[in-house]
Amino acid sequence: QHDLLVGTFKDNNGYDGFMVTSYVDPYYKNANNVKIKFNQASKALVYYNGTLLTNDDTDTAYLLEDGVFNMTLDEGDYVFIIPVK
Repeated sequence: QHDLLVGTFKDNNGYDGFMVTSYVDPYYKNANNVKIKFNQASKALVYYNGTLLTNDDTDTAYLLEDGVFNMTLDEGDYVFIIPVK
């Protein structure tokens, strides 16, 4: 694993958001495997490098396996995650 930068946010309604950035020198071309367990969440809104990322039939959410978000980020990639119950 390599360096990651994680920011946590709450909106005015109390919903959580998580910004995860792969903080790796691009010269070395190292990727990071990101695994985050969200309690009581079965899916999430996921924005990967600014684009909504989906893996469900409705193309609106990213389904989590047992509440776990799992993704590989290349150097400089970022993902914004909003877990949904």
